[in-house]
Amino acid sequence: MVWIEKGMRYFFSYGVVLLLLAILGIGAGVATFIESAYDTQSAKIAVYDAAWYETVMVLSCLCMIGLMYKTRMWRRKGAFLIHAAFVVILIGAGLTRYFGYEGVMHVREGKSENEMLTVTSYLHVETPKASFEYPLALTQLGSNEFTFKETIEGKPLVVTYKNYRYKAKGELATLWVDVRYGSEMRSMKIEGGAGWIEEPVTVSFQGLDVHLSWGSKVLVLPFSIALRDFQLERYPGSMSASSYASEIDVLDTHKKPVMAYRIFMNHPLHYEGYTFFQSSYDTDEKGTVLEINKDPGKWPTYAGYFLLTAGFLLNFFTRGSRFFKLRAYLKNAQLLWLALLVSFLGVDVRANTADYSAYLEQVRVNSAVHADKDLSELLVQDMQGRMKPFSTEATEIVTKLTTQRSLYGLSAEQMVLAMSTRPDIWQDIAIVKLSNRQIKTLIGMKED
Repeated sequence: MVWIEKGMRYFFSYGVVLLLLAILGIGAGVATFIESAYDTQSAKIAVYDAAWYETVMVLSCLCMIGLMYKTRMWRRKGAFLIHAAFVVILIGAGLTRYFGYEGVMHVREGKSENEMLTVTSYLHVETPKASFEYPLALTQLGSNEFTFKETIEGKPLVVTYKNYRYKAKGELATLWVDVRYGSEMRSMKIEGGAGWIEEPVTVSFQGLDVHLSWGSKVLVLPFSIALRDFQLERYPGSMSASSYASEIDVLDTHKKPVMAYRIFMNHPLHYEGYTFFQSSYDTDEKGTVLEINKDPGKWPTYAGYFLLTAGFLLNFFTRGSRFFKLRAYLKNAQLLWLALLVSFLGVDVRANTADYSAYLEQVRVNSAVHADKDLSELLVQDMQGRMKPFSTEATEIVTKLTTQRSLYGLSAEQMVLAMSTRPDIWQDIAIVKLSNRQIKTLIGMKED
C-alpha cells in the first residue's frame, strides 16, 4: 500500500497538472494545423474526439480535484477558484462532447421547417427484415477501417470498409465497402457524406436485397422555424456580402407563432436549449441556411470562465499569493518599468532622415490643409470592396508600416499623399519599424 500512497502523492502534484495541461494545449495546437491542412473532421478524429485526448482531460480533472484536497486549497480562495474553474470547464467540455450535437437547417422564404441534418454522417443499412445505422467519422489522415456485423435470417450480414475519397465542402464524397451475406460478397460504391441525403444503392443476394446509403441523419425539432424574409447587404460598388440576416418566426407544434426574431452574424437565436446561427444562404437570396447547436455544456463552461475571472481578481488581493508578492517586489523595483519600456522600443525610425528634413518640413506645411481636411473625407474602396474614408485607409497603411499613426510631424494622410507624389524620396526614408536583430544584421544595420 505504500507504493500506492507514493503514486497518489506524485500524481496529485502541480508538476503533473502542468504536464497534462501542456499536453492538452499542444494537442489543440496540432489539431489546428491538421484542420488547416486537411479538414475539421480529421482534426476531431485525430485529436479532439480521440481516446487519448479524452483520457488526458479526465486525468487533468481528477488530478486537480485531488490537488485541491491534498493542499487544502479552499483556504486560499483565489487559487481555489482558479483550479475549480478548470475542473468546471473540463466537465462542460465533456458534456458537450458526449451529449451535444450539431446540424444544419435549410429554410426558404414563406416556408417553415422543423427538421435538421446532423453534421455527423451515418451508414444506413436497410433490409426487408430490419434496418441499422452506424455513425461514421472518416478522415483523410490515418486509417478509416470499420466492420459492422448483423444477423439476418440466421446468416451474417457484414459491411467492411474498402476505400474512401474525400470531396470538398458542398460536393459528394465517395465510400467503397464490401458487403457479405452468408458466403456471397459484393463491392459497392456509395456517394454521400455529411450534409447529404442520397438515394440508397441496392445490392442483391440470393433471397435478400440490402439497401445502403451514407449521409446525414434527419432529426425532428419540437418546434418549427418559418422564414419571413432573408436580407442581404453588399459593400457599395461591390458584389461582396457585407452582412446577411434572416427574419424568422418560431412556431409551436400547431404551427402557431411563438416569437419573432432576427438572426444575423454574432446575433444567434437561443430557444429551448438550441442555438441557431446564420451560416449561409441560397444563391437566389430567397433561402437561408442555419447552423444549429445543442450544447448542454455551454452553461457549465460559462460558469467556469466566471470562476476563472473571479479567481484571478481575488488572487490580486490574497496575501501570500504570487501576484501579491510580485506587487510588493515591484514597489521596490521602479527601474523595472524603465527596463520594460526600453525593451519595447524598436529601431529609431527617424534615423537617416537628416538629408530630407527640409523636404519633410515642406510637405508638413504645404499639404496640411489639403490632406487633413479635403483628402481625408474622400471615399475610397479597398481590395475587399469596402467603402471607407481616405483617412481610414491611410491610417491603416501607415500603422502597418510604422506601428504609429503619424511620423516626422506628418499625419497619415500627408504621408500617403507624399509617398504617391515622390516615391523616389520615400524609398530612402526610414519608415519601417524593425526590432529583429537577425534581420538588422542581414541588411547591415547596427543591432542597437
